[in-house]
Amino acid sequence: MSLCKYRIMHVSARADWGGGPEHIYQLISHIKDDFDFYVACPNDDPYFNRFYYLLGGNRLCEIPHRKFSLRALFGICKFVLENKISLIHSHGKGGGLYGRLAALLCHVPCVHTFHGIHIGEYNVFKKWLYLVLERVLSHITNIGIAISAGERSQILHNRLFHPDRLVTVPNGVKIPYLESMVIPNANPFLVIHISRFDVAKNSEFIVDILDCLRREKKASLIKIVCIGSGIGVTQLRAKLAELCLDKYVLFTGALADPSIYFKGALCYLSTSRWEGLPLALLEAMSYNLPVVASDVVGNRDAVEDGITGFLYNLGDARAACKALLSLANNVPLAMQMGQEGRKRIEDNYDACRMASDTSQVYYGIMRHA
Repeated sequence: MSLCKYRIMHVSARADWGGGPEHIYQLISHIKDDFDFYVACPNDDPYFNRFYYLLGGNRLCEIPHRKFSLRALFGICKFVLENKISLIHSHGKGGGLYGRLAALLCHVPCVHTFHGIHIGEYNVFKKWLYLVLERVLSHITNIGIAISAGERSQILHNRLFHPDRLVTVPNGVKIPYLESMVIPNANPFLVIHISRFDVAKNSEFIVDILDCLRREKKASLIKIVCIGSGIGVTQLRAKLAELCLDKYVLFTGALADPSIYFKGALCYLSTSRWEGLPLALLEAMSYNLPVVASDVVGNRDAVEDGITGFLYNLGDARAACKALLSLANNVPLAMQMGQEGRKRIEDNYDACRMASDTSQVYYGIMRHA
């Protein structure tokens, strides 16, 4: 370990399948030679083990999964002091609470990445409580990071952070090497959907889309590949079976490498109610897949409607159905949109650039610490 490197600790209340843990993993992987990294997170599969193999067990601090406890907070503080952490980088709501309180108690600077303003399912009191807490925590945060321009607008609209201390560092993915463009296989067309099957991802909307396709007598053209796991899978499968739509869907469970289904697919489908800037969608675009996505923050940041795919109004199954059929009936258009999407990722959403821009945030804070 080099004593001249800054010691950065990431704090996340999740280490299961999801964009937040993957963001941390990509960030550390790309600049681990420039800093000494540590991680406080739950012992979740798969990212706790990934962090373990990347950093070593002595650089991990275990905390509960999406649950706050004073014992865990004091454990983080002890870890920060014992390892002489230079800066804390917190992620999401739970990680943001732990990380910023630990920064306050240990007198170290901190950065916070929001990863989406997910308050759509909150009741009035819970929403008020979250907004108040976030505004208070902003005063003990040196820099806030928005992962998309749309998320930045949401943060400022809700008065969660001072604009002068809020920077935008778009999410990024590792861009794969592709030998050639693959023509989508039409027997039937595969439509990729990656989800954790919760309220935000809105995967049950697949039922409405398939029902619309069936009424158009076009359902047999499409096979939706649902990748991931979560509490909503059982209910979704039951609903599909009840309506005799289950033959049009393949459930794979969580996959370490979902890209094995990208080759030869028609497009990527997002049904989300809200996003920050979804990594799964960006990854699909990097594999030359056009996107059919709900027109919400994050999705609309990444997808150029009519150029790299299609955006549909949230809840409009007929529009989503029409978009899928537009691609299925015009494979050259799908391939052209896929190529445009890949170029958009290369130009704007490369993980190398994301990591480099984040490292400049670190250096900027430490120069004034």
